[in-house]
Amino acid sequence: MQENNKKRGDLINNKQIRYFLRLPPVLRCLYLIFALLLLGGCDGGLNLAESRQEADYVICPPGHFPPELKRRIEGKCKKACSFTFSNTSSTYLVVCYGRQEYAGCSIRVEECSMGPRTLYLRTQLMGPGGEDPVVREPTWPYIVVRCQRTDKVCRIER
Repeated sequence: MQENNKKRGDLINNKQIRYFLRLPPVLRCLYLIFALLLLGGCDGGLNLAESRQEADYVICPPGHFPPELKRRIEGKCKKACSFTFSNTSSTYLVVCYGRQEYAGCSIRVEECSMGPRTLYLRTQLMGPGGEDPVVREPTWPYIVVRCQRTDKVCRIER
């Protein structure tokens, strides 16, 4: 049965190729140009190769951010997620790691940088370690990073 499906797939591809080859040369060229533009042209405005500079940021301790943001975090931190929040003076980048089985987890900022169109934040969850005893108690770690207010696209990676 798989051989029949494979043969049918080959026939479809052959029919598509024959159809493409029967098109007038001008249409074939336009079709190829359009396909190349789709494949290589747009990355949704996020230029991953753009030059970046270190951004000034502050890691906000719990309770040192707007009350509205605190309510949003309380509603969302039960699941792993990330989001932004802005007020008149600051942009807050929030990364929630969801439920963790152990207490003592910490979050490290790997990168906080700014490109011409994008603000980047990359964090890493660090498990309990060191000489402290491991306490098996569920926690919901999150980090709030405050930057100067920006209208740039924010890209957050965990």
